[in-house]
Amino acid sequence: MIFKQDEWKRSQLRLPLDLHERLVKFAEKNGLSMNSAIVEILEKTLNDDITLSKLTVLESLENIENLLKSKEFAFDRSSEVATRLVDCLKMTNDLVHPNLTPSRVAELLGEESASKFQDYFSGITEPSFKELEKFAVFFGVNEGWLKHGNLPKFNADYFRMSLNPEIATVELLNLNDETKEKPTDIYLIRNQSQAGELLIIRKYGEWRVDILRTPMHVSNVIGAGGYGMLKSFFVTLRILYSLYTSSLFKNAVNVRGYIVKNNKFDDLSEGIIHPLSLLKSEFNSTWWEDIWDAGMYKKNEYWDGFGNIAQSIQEGIQTDENLSRLVDKIRSQELDILK
Repeated sequence: MIFKQDEWKRSQLRLPLDLHERLVKFAEKNGLSMNSAIVEILEKTLNDDITLSKLTVLESLENIENLLKSKEFAFDRSSEVATRLVDCLKMTNDLVHPNLTPSRVAELLGEESASKFQDYFSGITEPSFKELEKFAVFFGVNEGWLKHGNLPKFNADYFRMSLNPEIATVELLNLNDETKEKPTDIYLIRNQSQAGELLIIRKYGEWRVDILRTPMHVSNVIGAGGYGMLKSFFVTLRILYSLYTSSLFKNAVNVRGYIVKNNKFDDLSEGIIHPLSLLKSEFNSTWWEDIWDAGMYKKNEYWDGFGNIAQSIQEGIQTDENLSRLVDKIRSQELDILK
């Protein structure tokens, strides 16, 4: 419902700190402004069998506080779904221009008119589960979150990279599955922590992503198994670099590297924030290009021990007959994926 300004009465309200904090959390949880949250709660309170005129101010505030604590106070299902749909729209519009609107989303999803979608985003009617699945694919969010509010917002899948660098690249680009889309961009994200955990984000189109959590540590904090993974990973990076630097390859892809702080890395790996929104404020790092290049890793130190781990892994590759042979094929562009 839309109200005109002259239908509102401005009022100042002073609240105890603990009640204010509870109100803020309630508003954030339900996607409301503070004003809308207060109005919603007061309307609910006034509809109950309570004679407010006979209550003291303190007792009235206690009633509101009890209502905030009550499990019975909840938005209807349509409003909850609409809040998540609007959240999807806001996250996407943070990344694209011109911004999407419900009518534009309806058009892109092949609808003949926008009225139904306007009702979905306004909380007037609830989309079916099938329609929510389409919305989840369109926005690139977790289907369970959009349907039921179950976190995370974004799926973060476990990905153990093949020890065969050519196969690893094929899997990263989804070339082994015709039902899957090839990513336009690959983001290699290293945690700034001493362990240097690795996360891979794949981008599809303008805003859709998937998140791959790997068991890899790009650092000296590794055992024998980790050493073997890094050797293969370094050769995989060589292949990705070739695909990144030449648009002539049919499998060309844009690749970027980042080094992010531990708390941001956790947010990404837990799927609670849109990766592209977070990465917008981060600096692109060429660590992934230099770590396998002897001419570069001796010049740059992206983190403590960068040069040491780079040199150690390169020495391991040189003594590995299969990997060293593969490096020669990459240089001569003999690999099928580089054609």
